[in-house]
This record gives sequence, structure tokens and C-alpha cells, in this order.
Amino acid sequence: MFLYFVEGHESISLEQARSLGLGHAFDETPKCRAVRGGPDGKNGCIAAADQRLKTAEGKPLSVRYAPDEQAWSGETPISGVRVGYYHGHPPTPDSLARAEQLPGYVVPTCDGQEWRFPSVRQVDEEGQPQCLLPSTYRQLPSRKLVPDKPLERCRWLWDATEEAWQALVADADLPEEHFVELAGKLLSANYYATDVELATLGAFGQTFWGEVNNIVSLCVGAESFFRWKEAQETPGKSLSAETGSSASDSSAA
Repeated sequence: MFLYFVEGHESISLEQARSLGLGHAFDETPKCRAVRGGPDGKNGCIAAADQRLKTAEGKPLSVRYAPDEQAWSGETPISGVRVGYYHGHPPTPDSLARAEQLPGYVVPTCDGQEWRFPSVRQVDEEGQPQCLLPSTYRQLPSRKLVPDKPLERCRWLWDATEEAWQALVADADLPEEHFVELAGKLLSANYYATDVELATLGAFGQTFWGEVNNIVSLCVGAESFFRWKEAQETPGKSLSAETGSSASDSSAA
């Protein structure tokens, strides 16, 4: 698991971790150790999820600053926070995986690992967004049950992808930085990590960054949306046989 250097704090609570932009990394209060002369000689604390800070063999690792034994990021998009890990023990998708894995698109990174980005939406036969997250169901007049609203624990992910969905429908552009940040949020639904942690691992190469837009578009429903548009332009073509394919794991390659 990752270590986090938080500048200017001797320790942080779970609420502070969330307000700092580290809510994805912790389920409970982080274990912290105050340090003087941390990265770039700054003072602060090292914080980690102690129960998950282990080697692949299950041996505990210490929550401390040991620059000769650890790799550390430079400045990150999270102000005042650096990300690190022990040499020889880089976090992996398995060690970072949450207990609940949302199905979606499996994406390889240039370090040879594979990460699952969850599918959020698909388009139904009327061209309306249909939830692919764990959700409540509504009943049609035919008594068929279809997904309705995402469960409360997943609502944040539906809301986070709304702007990208609207841009897709409107054929509008969003800044690249928006897609990168959104890719990190999608990733954090299945892992204790975002784009910031993966960048620290050296997981991103030029090819991956070129695919960020594609990954996010797939997760918010692009594949089924364009199938629906094609069906509207092709009389007699049905979407029903294809709708739902993005709900299962598949490759984004």
C-alpha cells in the first residue's frame, strides 16, 4: 500500500484525510508518524492505512519516512501531499482492490498491470441513460424490471460522470484534465487509488494518456450511445440484442 506525506500536519484524522483529497485512500483513521525533514526537507507526517501496509507475503511494513528504502512522488495535484511506497513492494491492483468490485472495462497500463474501470451508464432503446451501477429497479407496464436509480453508496459516481455524459450527448469537448481527473475517480470506485497514485507507480505512458478520453467515454456510456444513434439511422435495426454488453468486464483496448 501507499504512504502519504502530508505537509504541515503532525497527524490527520479520517475527516482531515477526506478534506485534503485523500478520502479514497482510507476507510478509517490513518496511522500517522510526525516527521521533520520529509520530502524536500519539509515537516509533516507520514500517513498510511496500517492494516493494509504489507508486503505481498503479508509482512507488515512500518509507517515512517525512510527515503533510502522508499520511492516518493514529486508535487502532486493534491496540494501539500506526496505519495510513496517501499522499494521492492509496489502496490498492485490486487493489494489495492476494494472488497466490492464494480464490473466494467479492464485497462492495461505500461507497467504490465491491469485495472478495472467501472461502467456507469448505457443507453436503453429510447436513447435514455440506464444505470449500470448497483441500483434500485423500476417496473414497466409489461412488468419487466429495469435499473432505475443508483444505490446511495454509488450515487457519487453517477453524479461525477454526469458532465462527461452530457458532453457526449452534445458532441462537446471537455478539457483533457477533466477526463484525467474523472478517470481517477472511476478508478477509486474499485481501488484505494486514483490517477495520482498510478502516476507515482510509473503506470502511465504516452499510449495510456491517449486512451484516457476513450476509457472515460466507454464508462459513461459511449459505446451503447453510438449504437443507439446508428439504430436510429438504420430502419429496422434493433438495439435490444446488444444493449447491456458494457455491463460485463471487457477490454478497452
